[in-house]
Amino acid sequence: MEPSTIIDLADASLWKLSRATESNEITEASTEEVPAASFPTSVFSDLLNSGKIADPFVGDGGCEARLAWIGNSDWIYTARFDAADPDIHHKNPRNALLHFDGIDTCATILLNGKPVGETNSMFVPFSEVVDTQLIKKKGNVLKVVIRGATRVAKELEMVHSTRKVWNGDASRVYLRKAQYHWGWDWGPALVDSGISGRRAFLEFFDSRIESVEWDVHVAKDLSCADLMVKTHVMGDPELWADASVVISIRDPDGSVLLVKSLRLQQDLVLSTWSTLSTTHRIHVPQLWYPRGYGAQPLYSISAALLHSSSPLPLSKIAPQKFGIRLAKLIENPLPNTTDKTSFYFEINNVPVLAAGSNWIPADSFLSRATDAVYERWLNILAAGNQNMIRVWGGGLYEPDILYETCDKLGILVWQDFMFACGAYPAHADFVSNVEREARVQVARLKRFASVIFFAGNNEDYSFAESEDVGYDPHSQDEKQWAASRFPARLIYERVLPRVLEECWPAGVAYKPGSPWSKDGRSSFDTGTGDIHQWNVWHGSQEPYQKYGKLAGRFVSEFGMQAYPAIETVETFFQRETPLAEMHPLSNVVDQHNKATGFSKRIAGYLFENLRFGTSLQEFVYATQLMQAEALSTAYRLWRREWGEDGNRRVGGTLVWQLNDCWPCVSWSIVDYFFRPKASYFAIKRLLAPITVGLERVVAEDDNIFVQAWAINTTTTMHELNLIVTSFEYTSGHIVHETETKVVLRPNQSFELGRFPVSDTHHAQALVVGAILFDAEENLVASTSDWPQPLRHLPVSIPDRVVRADFEGLVEGKATFTLSALRPTKGVWLSAVMNGRMQDSAIVSMSDNMIDLMPGVEVTVVISGWQDAMQLKSDWYK
Repeated sequence: MEPSTIIDLADASLWKLSRATESNEITEASTEEVPAASFPTSVFSDLLNSGKIADPFVGDGGCEARLAWIGNSDWIYTARFDAADPDIHHKNPRNALLHFDGIDTCATILLNGKPVGETNSMFVPFSEVVDTQLIKKKGNVLKVVIRGATRVAKELEMVHSTRKVWNGDASRVYLRKAQYHWGWDWGPALVDSGISGRRAFLEFFDSRIESVEWDVHVAKDLSCADLMVKTHVMGDPELWADASVVISIRDPDGSVLLVKSLRLQQDLVLSTWSTLSTTHRIHVPQLWYPRGYGAQPLYSISAALLHSSSPLPLSKIAPQKFGIRLAKLIENPLPNTTDKTSFYFEINNVPVLAAGSNWIPADSFLSRATDAVYERWLNILAAGNQNMIRVWGGGLYEPDILYETCDKLGILVWQDFMFACGAYPAHADFVSNVEREARVQVARLKRFASVIFFAGNNEDYSFAESEDVGYDPHSQDEKQWAASRFPARLIYERVLPRVLEECWPAGVAYKPGSPWSKDGRSSFDTGTGDIHQWNVWHGSQEPYQKYGKLAGRFVSEFGMQAYPAIETVETFFQRETPLAEMHPLSNVVDQHNKATGFSKRIAGYLFENLRFGTSLQEFVYATQLMQAEALSTAYRLWRREWGEDGNRRVGGTLVWQLNDCWPCVSWSIVDYFFRPKASYFAIKRLLAPITVGLERVVAEDDNIFVQAWAINTTTTMHELNLIVTSFEYTSGHIVHETETKVVLRPNQSFELGRFPVSDTHHAQALVVGAILFDAEENLVASTSDWPQPLRHLPVSIPDRVVRADFEGLVEGKATFTLSALRPTKGVWLSAVMNGRMQDSAIVSMSDNMIDLMPGVEVTVVISGWQDAMQLKSDWYK
């Protein structure tokens, strides 16, 4: 027996793209080919890179209609290659496997003119054994013929029925493909296609390891963990008499824990398969924790297929990392209520206050989302003190790099199944396709310690409650479900739970949808489950100051729009656009905001809260300050409800959204080019391990008080001093000050008391600050509370006198200390060199959009600083 030989097909230089002709012969293509720009491939990216289309991200937005032909057309990717080993035929391998991690979406694959298989799901790998006699020593031609997704979806719609959706064309629900390609309220309708998976290869083998999967069962007392490993081998069973698989496990330090040899045995059902199982108990395991709660040690597992006739392994699985942890979703009745239950996660028996962001696909054209892009995004999230990301259900099951990086960084993953905002079908072929998808993805994702929760869909139940689709939440009659216009309940409430139970024996928390409430309650119910709180911006469009009254048990979506950095807004326009035309109310800017009614809502929230200018720069600042104020209000007030053991009233907060898939105006807190908005920094401050909060209360006699609280998410107790000080906004004079000692117990939120703002009724606008400091007078946490709305602050005031003292430059990182004589709102810092503002994605701040209070210094570290730079500051006026 010979070791397997692999021809790597994940090489962009091998591939060419052509548009299929209108001929019925699927192998026929137009004569012109363009090179693939990258691998994975994207039709849009390859056409754009070859100059065949204009950049759809630039200009007035008419490109979506002009480029719709791309999604309607059939495309052919062609690879030409030679056999990697010219003697391969003399070695006479018994099998050849053609594999693609993913193809988007409906495709026929031909090898040297012969069809070898088809795909109809973006979410299921293509893997087929092919006749070795098809492969030539030289001049092999591999074609992936992809049918136009928009046309195929419309054809399926005609066969079945027209359904209802929020966002995009309703026919999208019939294809197992990234739904956002049809457009969303934050992204353009650009229906792409291509070879979407990261790996593609042709492997010659006698026998090979197909996969290694494992489940980790952790004892409730955490004393040990049972690692159950299954290795799947495919090939010729006649050769297995002298074959074995060697499993190797190493601990996080690299020491060998286990080397075990398993003899191959023929599967009684699948004659060309063998499944080998073994269990190993790890005593006193090194446990994986989310960031902020502990370390992220990672074990590794590898496998090799050996045969007595070969000095080399026939097949190998490279070391794969995994963490050991015990994850639970806790839903217990809350005290002093009859209709509320908690919704939070415990990791290794430690309650975790989840805080993070929703994740949408990293690009409209997924070939651009390289490993480096994923790593950069997740490091931005981690640097913002966030510990959870929700992979939203209208995109894709992300590639391994996202989950691997989350494992490394300690970021918990909430994973939606790929359904969003619609009434999906449930005919037999569709359900079968979905079940196959779910089995593949669950088997893959269970490898990652970071993945702790699955939701069946995004907002499909909210959609069903809002639209006339015959949804009865109390019915458990599957015939009634099938007769309604919401039959996909069969998928969410039967198929997916069964798949999880069978494919993830160790168990993982699941709910049929997000948002979801128990006992047939509305998905908008705040008493149980998770909630998407859109009554700020959408819905009743409440003032964001009311976020505290809009809490749910776990808020998995909420948001406020803001413009991106001015450098990003400038990319909306053609290069020759006159500066006078680059204003916030231009048609080009409008076309880069896909939300319904956005202009009315942005203007409404701005006019309610701020004074603002109308130049592009002023508008960017105002919308970013508004978004920062809104989101920080939500995080501050909802985290206050973390409570203590037995009374966890709010278990997590996930903002919509971390990122963008194109340059645009949206709810993101970091724009497409990795430039953080002001809200990113506001959230980062609120997610520090120890924080202090204030809420203003006006008594019946018009005296003003503040209610103070603190949150300690560390695992240790802290004895601190609290000072609450009120200042006149205009002069900066101290009006009232109170100092007291406080004790913060581990992993709890605490009400610290009510503090007067002034001894008497005070006519001046008062700003209240609070600081926590330790016995050595080190500042631990600070906050400030401002009169609302901010537009009512006095206009004619003395200069704020903001100081930025340079403390030194070490390895390209400059440290500045900020201070102000008077309360100063929203200090925004920019690096300037030779009169030009520097890119905030390159010259990055550790903090920004800062509220300064007299007597409290703020340290800011700036990466990428150069000696010739100057620090510019602006603030709310």
